[in-house]
Amino acid sequence: MRLSVRDALAVAVAVLAAVSAGYGDPSFLFWGVCVGVLVGVGWPWLFGQQWREAAWLIGCAVAIPILCVPLHTSNVSSAWAWGLVLPTLGALPLAEFIASREEEPRTRNGLYLSASLPAGGAVALVFAQGGPGYGSASALPYVLMGLVALLPALGVIVTTKAAAASSGNPSTISDRLTLLALGATPGVAMTILPGNPSPVLLAAWLVVLVVWRRYAIIPLLRVTQRTRHERDLTITAIEVERARIAADLHDDALQELTALVRRLDSAGDAEGAELARGAAERLRAICSDLRLPLLDDLGAGAALEWLVARMEPMAGGAVHLERVDARRPPSGVELAVFRVAQEALANAVTHGRPPITVRYRVDDSGHVSLSVDDLGAGIEPDAAERALAAGRLGMANMQQRAEQIGALLDVRRWPAGGTHVTLEWRPE
Repeated sequence: MRLSVRDALAVAVAVLAAVSAGYGDPSFLFWGVCVGVLVGVGWPWLFGQQWREAAWLIGCAVAIPILCVPLHTSNVSSAWAWGLVLPTLGALPLAEFIASREEEPRTRNGLYLSASLPAGGAVALVFAQGGPGYGSASALPYVLMGLVALLPALGVIVTTKAAAASSGNPSTISDRLTLLALGATPGVAMTILPGNPSPVLLAAWLVVLVVWRRYAIIPLLRVTQRTRHERDLTITAIEVERARIAADLHDDALQELTALVRRLDSAGDAEGAELARGAAERLRAICSDLRLPLLDDLGAGAALEWLVARMEPMAGGAVHLERVDARRPPSGVELAVFRVAQEALANAVTHGRPPITVRYRVDDSGHVSLSVDDLGAGIEPDAAERALAAGRLGMANMQQRAEQIGALLDVRRWPAGGTHVTLEWRPE
C-alpha cells in the first residue's frame, strides 16, 4: 500500500510509541501491533474498499494508546506525559483525513481547527499537570484527546449538503455512520489509558463494529443496490417512452415540416416557409423537453455514463467513457451535450466499429468539450448533405444543438479511418 504524508506521520508516531513499549513492557508491543493490524486490515473489509485510505490511520490511532500504556503507567512525570501526548498526535492524521472529505475549503479549514484545538489543549494540560495523577481534574485531557478525531467527523456529517441530507440516500447514511465510527474509535481506544489499563471497552467497541456491519451497514448497502436497480429500471422505462414519443415526432411531423420548409422556399413562399420553420422549431423544442431525469438531477456526466452503458450491448464491442467534470455547466449546455452524444453514439453504433470512446470534460473555467470516436470506415465528406437529402436529420440536429448554445461542432474522418465528433463550448 502506498503511503501518503499523513500515513507516514501516523506510522512515525506509532514507531515512537512501539519503541517506548518495547523498552517498558514488550507484551504491550505485541498486543498493540496485533490490534493495530487487525483494525487497519479489517476496516476496509467492514465498511468497504472506499475506506482503504484510512486503514493505516485508524490502525495507528488504535495501536498507539495500547503501545503507550507502559509510559502512561510510569511514575516518571515525563514518561507519563508522553504516554498521553503520543496518542493525541497519533489521532491527528486520522482527523486530517476525515476533515479532508469536506469539499468546501473554508469549512474544511474550520474542521482542521476543530481537531487541532482539543489536541493542543490536551497537550497543554498534560504538561501543565506535571505528573501522574487520576483525580477529577485530570479527566479533561482524556476527554480532549477523544475529541481530536470525533469533532471533524461530526463536522463533516453536519456540514453535508442539505440536498443530500434530506434525500435519505442509503449510501449517504452509510457513509455518515462510517465517519462517526471512524472518529469515535480513537477516543474509545484511549480509554485503555486512565487508571488501571483495561481493554474491555475497546474490545467491546470492536465487537460492536462487527455487529454493526452485519445488521446496519450491510442492510443499508442492500437497500442502496435495490434502490439503484429500481432507479435504473425507472429511468430506462421513462427514457424508452420519451424516446418513442420523440422518435414519432422526429420521424413523422418534424421531417414533414422540414420537407415543407424546403418546398415552400423553393416555391418562393417566404411567409409560408417562415411559418412552417417556426412550427418546426417549436416541435423541436418539445422534443428537447423529453429529457432524462438523470440529466436534470445529476448532470451530463452521469447521463453519459447511463447512455454508454445502454449503448454498449448494441455496439457489439467496448464503449468507453472518459469523464472529468468537477463542475456542472448550464442546463441548456448539458442538454445539448447529451443530445449530441446520443446522436453521435447512435451513428457510431450503426455505421462505425468498436471500440468507441466518449470523452467529456469540464475544466475549472467552465469550458466544456465532448468527443466521440469510433474505428469504423469513417464519414464521407458529403455524408451530411446526402443524409439531409434523404430525410435523415441527425447531423442537422447535432449542428442545430451546437448553434443553439453557441458551440463549435466538428465532424470529420480520421486519416487512418474512423469518425471523430467534437463539441466545444466556452462560457461568455
